[in-house]
Amino acid sequence: MPIHSNESFGLLGSIHRGVSRLISRRSTTMNLTTTTLAAGAMLAANTAASAALVGLHVEQHLVDVYNTGIPSTTWRLYAEFDNPTDQLTGVGGHILQGGIGFVAVNGGFYQCAFGGPMSSEINSAFIPFFPSLEADSWVTIGAEDMIGSQTLTTYGGVTWNLFENGNVNIWSNPLIAFWGKWVRPVNDSHAFGQVLPGYSNYHVLVGQFTTHGHGPSWEPWGRLSLNGQMEQILFNGGVELVPWEAHGVEFGTPHASAGACCFEDAAYGPGCAVLPEDQCDALAGNWFGPGTDCADPIVECDTYGACCHEDADGDLMCVELHEVDCDSVGGIWFGAATTCSDPTVECELAPQLGACCYELDDGTPVCVEVLEFECADLMASTWHGVGSHCADPSVNCVPETALGACCIEEGGPGSGYWYCVEVTQQICDDYLGVWHGVGSLCTDINCDPGGCQTADDSDCAGRPQFLNQDYQSFGSNRVAVQTVSPIMPGDRMVNVFDLADVAGASVDAIFPIDRYSDPSWRSETLGGILGLAIDEDGNIFVSASETWNVDAVGSAGSMGAVYRIDTFSGAVSTFAVLDVDNTSLGSITYDCVHDQFFVSNFNDGLIYRLDHASGSTLGTFDHGTSWNNLPGPVALGDRIFGLEVSGNRLYYAVWNEDINHQSTADRNEIWSVELSAAGIPLVGTEITEIEVSDFPGEVYSSPVADIDFGPNQRMYLAERTQNAVGTLQAHRARALEFECIAGVWTRTSNNYQVGEYGEVSDSEAGGIDAKHELVWASGDALHIAGGSGDYIYGFQGIPMGGGTTLDSYLIDNNDEYIQADKTQVGDLVVTRLPGPPPSAICPDPELLAANCLDAGHTPPFDFDLMFGVNNNDPAATLTSVTMTPPAGMSVTPSTVSMSVDPLHSWPFGTVLSGATSGGSLCIDFEYYFNNGVVCTNMLCIDLPFCEIWIRGDFDKNGVVNVDDLMMLIDWWGTTCEELDEDCNWIDADESGIVDMGDLLALLDNWTM
Repeated sequence: MPIHSNESFGLLGSIHRGVSRLISRRSTTMNLTTTTLAAGAMLAANTAASAALVGLHVEQHLVDVYNTGIPSTTWRLYAEFDNPTDQLTGVGGHILQGGIGFVAVNGGFYQCAFGGPMSSEINSAFIPFFPSLEADSWVTIGAEDMIGSQTLTTYGGVTWNLFENGNVNIWSNPLIAFWGKWVRPVNDSHAFGQVLPGYSNYHVLVGQFTTHGHGPSWEPWGRLSLNGQMEQILFNGGVELVPWEAHGVEFGTPHASAGACCFEDAAYGPGCAVLPEDQCDALAGNWFGPGTDCADPIVECDTYGACCHEDADGDLMCVELHEVDCDSVGGIWFGAATTCSDPTVECELAPQLGACCYELDDGTPVCVEVLEFECADLMASTWHGVGSHCADPSVNCVPETALGACCIEEGGPGSGYWYCVEVTQQICDDYLGVWHGVGSLCTDINCDPGGCQTADDSDCAGRPQFLNQDYQSFGSNRVAVQTVSPIMPGDRMVNVFDLADVAGASVDAIFPIDRYSDPSWRSETLGGILGLAIDEDGNIFVSASETWNVDAVGSAGSMGAVYRIDTFSGAVSTFAVLDVDNTSLGSITYDCVHDQFFVSNFNDGLIYRLDHASGSTLGTFDHGTSWNNLPGPVALGDRIFGLEVSGNRLYYAVWNEDINHQSTADRNEIWSVELSAAGIPLVGTEITEIEVSDFPGEVYSSPVADIDFGPNQRMYLAERTQNAVGTLQAHRARALEFECIAGVWTRTSNNYQVGEYGEVSDSEAGGIDAKHELVWASGDALHIAGGSGDYIYGFQGIPMGGGTTLDSYLIDNNDEYIQADKTQVGDLVVTRLPGPPPSAICPDPELLAANCLDAGHTPPFDFDLMFGVNNNDPAATLTSVTMTPPAGMSVTPSTVSMSVDPLHSWPFGTVLSGATSGGSLCIDFEYYFNNGVVCTNMLCIDLPFCEIWIRGDFDKNGVVNVDDLMMLIDWWGTTCEELDEDCNWIDADESGIVDMGDLLALLDNWTM
């Protein structure tokens, strides 16, 4: 085999794509090429034997595995080598050397719905459930399934669409690999050959292909380019690993009905493959007849084709141009290799009309098909070219930038039946819809406001990076930040706590912990503050508040101030000042998805949206009645306190009652409103999420000051014993946990008992932050029973799942245990772990099977569903999955526990109830991993049609008539055996014999 240097490749690579015509006619004799070597190595290569590719060959692997009554043969394609050290690392095509790569067969290849085009998508665990998967067609390098294909990837233009053809159980068209390849890393274990029975050489599996016939005429054929590594013997006897390439390696014998097919690809230019005529047509190619080959002189895969266009005088003329050049002159291109003399090329028949977009007087966009000059006379018109049609996908008279998702209630507001369309804002408003903004898509929107939604905990509070040496001595774990009253002893309005050593501390006891507070974080600077948020960089933001019994105004001179504490210097600056009158702000939260803040304002009841970079107000959202401009605080029912963002919704606490304003009618509530893609609250999407239960033995609850979502996708609420905006008590506030079950936020049985005072440990102080291992809660009287010297007021780390002070970590805010700091502690934020947060690749659920249960009976039906899940994450273990069907339906079980190791799969089943025979529905899947990650995905499925049993409808056509009577007569008097299904079907009254009772059943249901 001749050896060439890479300089020849560089020359070929610089030649214009027009040489493809010559390349397509060149001999397909295999050429083996190595890269340029050093002088000594090159000499050794010419004087010493080196490893070599022997060739490609096809072996019969299985017969009739597909098992559908259609004969089939499963073939395997191997690359053969004569040295065990040879490596195969790439297979595909090379547009300049050897032409495109392809694999073809008469009639196409079998593709299984549960497989894929590469071995990396073959899950052998599913074969016992779906035996036809064993016959799936795929390509590989050395491996048979996903277990051995973790390093198998592709690059470049491998065309799977014809080969896979929709990923259903069909016989597909050929695999075309232009210059793209499927590849393995060098020295990958699967790149080396294995000895096959009956062979002495070494073989690397390249692909599996199932055809629907027996014998040599159903054997695949094709041409591929390969590359890899081989050992080169040096002049000194040493060995060096060098690359090799083999282009245009042919295998198999084309079927007699196959012939040369020239086709064009927009990205890679022309190509030639030997294919049956129907497969060539699928590529929109030119077929040269049976028995022709790409090397035949008559086969010219030209990029030129006949083009009809207007000359300068407006007359039609024909020239042979590239397609792009024909488009540039507004012409009609008739395809590659066509000529102006072809009988099908008739320029005088070229259409003159084209699609024209213009606007009516009111701005409504309209499309008509007219002549170009007629289009030019219309208002704000755009001409789409000769031959274009208004129905063409490329003709969109409404600018795409003006479109957005619009949720509309079918039947008008209040119907509860929502659907989504992508229209302009004007059209959405005309239909009283909710518009989600320019560029939003219906695939990203959940229009139905009913039912709770869960989302991954963002956990985006970054650890501050203060340069102060006292803080630098902290460990490398999480830190906690807490706000306090302006009269807290020590006057440290913001305290930062080192949680690095908490896991080794004693529960239910005082233990040493490092604290840090900058000298500038004092009440004279910050005044009274409560709300607390931390951005991803560790900058701290606090909101002014008069919710303490004694208040102070900070340096900004306003109770409407939001202060920023710099993550490095700790310096305090005024971030924003909102209008307040005789009151203050409520709380603040950071929306890391949209990089903005939400702030509740007790003055007007509005929720303000602030820009993260500047603090400027981006907009407001009004939950209740419009503000009457009277001095605050705003009335109960319009007063918003705690805030949190989860998924695409803003959750907010509505303060309806408290200990001084008890109500049997209006409980405190949690609401949410949907956020647009830009993070704007969408008016009209507000829903009530939770009506907070009364305090035990009372007819009220305390307002919710803080909301958080944990890694388990549960919602956590922190109440605060406010008598009013300006007065505060203690021991009438709880930490509550809610889980989204069947579309409803439901309080769990887990009790998070804060403090040791009172019967239910109800000393929550208005701050909560749920992490994977602990739920952190602000609280009063965490320790009080021991008297002076044992008073702990600060925050408590409660085990996830619930607990009391007896199994919790107790941290005092100011490290002073003599005095009881009752009503002095406030909001709390715990930062995320250093480094990237835990992550996992969210699986895509697959429906493996759906079968009717109780078929033959009347509806409603139950369906036996079998799903498959692939854990494609390389590190995390999948521990459970929860399924939620649409409202009115149920699945049993709804949660399935499992232990799916990384890069493994698992099938599981459930029974669906309440669905319609033959209907479609979407099921939400929640996946839980062992690292705390919870993710969601949705699968939409079509259900099978189930038989509906109408007594007397013996022929099962949905009507009871004379045909059924004749069947009854035929079976009259027959005693039905237990396994005789036909007789048992006629035996409508299930008496065991076909008699008068069955006739009466027939007559009862006679169809008039």
